[in-house]
Order: sequence, then C-alpha cells, then structure tokens
Amino acid sequence: MLKKHLPILIGIGLAIAILLLILPGQQTVTILVEGQPVEVTTSARRVADVLADAGFPLNQGDEVSPGPNSIVRNGETISLTQASLVSIHVNGETETFTSTERSPGLWFEQAGVILSEEDRILVNGQQVDPAGKVPYSARISVEVRRAVKISLTRAGETWQISSSAPTLGRALWDAGFLLTPSDLLTPSPETPLEQEINAVWVPGKQIRVEVDGEIFSTATSAGTVGEALAQTGFPLQGLDYSIPAEEAPLPADGAIQIVRVTEEVVIIEETIPFQTQFQLLEDVEIDNYKVSQLGQVGITAKRERVRYEDGAEVSRIVEDQWVLREPVDRIEGYGTKIVVRTEMTPDGPIEYWRKVSMYATSYSPCNSAADRCYPYTSIGLPVERGVVAVIYDWYIPMGNHTVYVPGYGHAIIADVGGGIPGRHWIDLGYSDEDYVPWAQWVTVYFTTPIPPAHEILYVLPYK
Repeated sequence: MLKKHLPILIGIGLAIAILLLILPGQQTVTILVEGQPVEVTTSARRVADVLADAGFPLNQGDEVSPGPNSIVRNGETISLTQASLVSIHVNGETETFTSTERSPGLWFEQAGVILSEEDRILVNGQQVDPAGKVPYSARISVEVRRAVKISLTRAGETWQISSSAPTLGRALWDAGFLLTPSDLLTPSPETPLEQEINAVWVPGKQIRVEVDGEIFSTATSAGTVGEALAQTGFPLQGLDYSIPAEEAPLPADGAIQIVRVTEEVVIIEETIPFQTQFQLLEDVEIDNYKVSQLGQVGITAKRERVRYEDGAEVSRIVEDQWVLREPVDRIEGYGTKIVVRTEMTPDGPIEYWRKVSMYATSYSPCNSAADRCYPYTSIGLPVERGVVAVIYDWYIPMGNHTVYVPGYGHAIIADVGGGIPGRHWIDLGYSDEDYVPWAQWVTVYFTTPIPPAHEILYVLPYK
C-alpha cells in the first residue's frame, strides 16, 4: 500500500517545498525620496510593489533606481525622484508637462519660454528666483508676469518705467516713486499691470479719516484738524477725541484718526478663599479624616468705572469696594491613632501600622534619569534592592522607616526623589545588574516598629 502512494506523497512534499521557497517573507528596504531616507518593512519583491506598499506609487515621469520591475533584496536602497505636473502660464497661454526637475529655469528651457530680466516668476503664488530650486509638489503652477511699460507724468515731467509688479502702485514703489496718502494717482494705485499704462501723479492736499474701523479719503481746505472734520462731516461728539488734536494743524501725511470714547460703571463680585484648619483626633485611626465644619468662600464687591476707546478697554478705576460675606474656615480633623495589624504576604506574615496606595517607579545607580550614575542613597547606603526613595517632604521625618511593597519585598526609606505631581509616590531601588522597571499603583505597608510620634506624617502631602 505504501509503495502505491509513494509517488503521490513525494509530489506533495515537493509542492510544499516549492511553496516555501516562493512565498514572500518580510524584508527591510530603504527608500530615498527626494534624498530623504524612509525605511520600510515589506513582503513585496518588485521595486514598484515595494514603493506602492510604502505609499509612494509610481506615477508618470517618476524616476526610480533600480527600475520598477527589478527584484529588491533585504537591506537594498531604492532611489525615487517624483515627477511634478508643471503648468506654465505665460501671455494668456498654458503649457503643461511632467518633470522631475526642481528649478524653474529648467522648466522654462523644457517649455521653450524665454524670460527677460524684469519678468516676475510666481510658483504656486510665491515669487521665486528662476535660477533657484523649489520643493516637490505633485502639481506646480508657474506664472510668468511679463514686464509692462508705464509712462508717469507729474508737474510736466515724465518718466518711463518697465515693471512686472502686480499693480501700478507697487510698480511705482519698486521704482522709487513714493506717493503720499494725500496724492492723487490716475489710474489708481490698485490698477493691475496688464497692459501699457499712462499714469498721472498729482500731489494734493488730501486727508484720510479713520473712524469706526473704516478709512475715508477726502479733500479739505481747512487749516486745523477740528475744522477739517467738521467740514467733511465727521465732527467730534461727547468724549471723542482726534489724533492729532482738533486744534492742531493738518498733518503732513493727511492722516486723522477719530477715537470713539465711552464709559460704563460695573459692579464686580470676587470670592475670598477660605482657610482650612486641621485638628488632631486621637480616637480616629491614622489616614482617616473627619470634617466638622465645611468651608465657605467669602464675597467682595467693587464698583469700577471702565473707559473704552474704539471698543477696547483702556482704563479701569475702582471707585468703591466692600465685603458682602466673610469667609468661613473649613475645620478638618485627622486621625492620629496607631493600630498594628498583621497581613499574610508571599514573603510571609508582616506587622504594619499603616498602609498607603502609592504609585511605584524604580531606579538603579545608572537608571535614575540623572546626568550621571549615583551609587549611594541620601543616607549613604548602596543603591540596590531593599532601599526606596520618597519625596523630600516625606523623607525628612520618615527616613529610615521600614516598608513592605508587594512584588518587591521589605525595604528601608533611604533616599530622596523628585516624585510625581498629584500622586503619592515611591521609587524602588535596584542595582544596575538586577534592575526591574516599575510603573504601577501598589499598596505600601509601613512595618513595625512604630516610629516616634515626631517622625510620623499624619497628613501625607503631595509633590
């Protein structure tokens, strides 16, 4: 019977062996994307599949080495340069193509675009140097703003300007013509530079009035700020004032600001915190508390005059204040009675007089988050299993007390640590050789003998 089925069994074994050989295993490959290494673990074998698994599927124009159909081996490096879809907009026409180049100048060579020195190049809305490089983007919009001729006339004198600035005003600024707010420019400074412009610049005595968040431009023949505001329909009212003052002459730049002023009287109530008084309770066991009087906050009131300028508070004057209710202290008693109990532990029975839930961490001479190794505790003992650290406020009265920590064992408080805000904390000591990391809540037993009363913290502070 075995001989009859032997060929079948051999065939099955060969098939299994072949499957084991061809099934892909995990391998680590480094992908250089724009020169930046990205390490990936993949079961793919072809370069194109590895890139797709890593989130870099090949697109038209991408350059990759080795080639997309090459087989990748463990530890190999793939270099990928991604192609961008570049759209060049110039003279109302658009040419789109793919390119792995990062320099606008090379794109213009590819598209056959010739630039002049005064042309302005915008890549994705940002002005760039055509000889420089821009970061990779899947889609890149390149705008070529051709220089436009401007004829500027002022008081019979004419200048010829060529600029690729977006507006007439910016072109004049770039050319060194500094117009003041009171000047009149025709067409307006906001006129887009889309074609040749003949501009007329007339210096004029104009003012700009800023009021209620808006700016109004107008002309005036008045000699003072107050006269100009009244003449142009912006008279000062109530507590309002102007910058410059209303009796001042018109400013050289024509800028006048009206500040709206209002005042209000408000009553503000504030709380007075209560204090907490502590009382010793000899008949209550330690770590138990009893509140004999609840605290109550007090309340004060004050009257304030608040001044606003253009809606923003600028001053606040207290005109009167008084106490509506005095605070009532909280009276809290805490137990001082010590009771010795016995607990059965994996290390045998223990006698304890106190137990506290604490968050446990661990340390060793060279595992303490310090700038160097500390082989000894604050009282000079070697840092090893059997010594523990607490915060400074606990250590001063409780140094040398003995404790038991489940899962760690018996120990002595012999060191000071930083603690964790809002938690009762203990740091378990180890040598570097047997260091075990801890990060969990435990019940810490303070074992007998009972220390003297002056070494007992009846109220355990937090960090």
